Amino acid sequence: MRSVGLKLVVVVTIVTARLCAAQLPTELEDCAGPSADFCSDSTAVLMEDDCGETFYRHRGEIAWAALKNVGPVTISVKTLDRRFYMTFPLYVMVRGRTNPTDGTDCRTGMGGHVALVALGGQQCGGAWESVGPIDLARYGVPPGANYSLQCVFFETLPGTIFPGLEPSTVGFSCIRVTSHPLQTGDASWAHVKTLFR
Repeated sequence: MRSVGLKLVVVVTIVTARLCAAQLPTELEDCAGPSADFCSDSTAVLMEDDCGETFYRHRGEIAWAALKNVGPVTISVKTLDRRFYMTFPLYVMVRGRTNPTDGTDCRTGMGGHVALVALGGQQCGGAWESVGPIDLARYGVPPGANYSLQCVFFETLPGTIFPGLEPSTVGFSCIRVTSHPLQTGDASWAHVKTLFR
């Protein structure tokens, strides 16, 4: 009888683990604009280049709801640097959401580790800049754990010499996170039975 109960617990655990893993997305694709899916510290400042692509500048951070780590990821951002004087890079940070109080909602101001420094494309339409595939465990996110991405923007205080031309972070258009899942074998009932004989 004990053997049947143990088998039932193992099967329920495997099914529950698979259902929980499927709850959060493992990839992200979002572009700035009215239908953007991020939260922000500030109102966006519109930048539009002559190629019809739309880019925005922010002050502080923008962030997305949590993703699930299922293996290495490639992080890409589309940026634009059309200003002909000093600009700051866009910093893309990874933050593990491994504490029970972290939740999975969209929150800025959580800190994290810099995974990508985007300098801004200067050509018409901006440019995609990428890093990866990277192992998120290097950033404190073990396989199966939740994590968030944040983009950090800087802007200098308004000046009196060249008003409106103060240095700021490059323009941001889109972010893309592509997951490269680790290969794991499916557990069959026959396999489970052999483990507990």
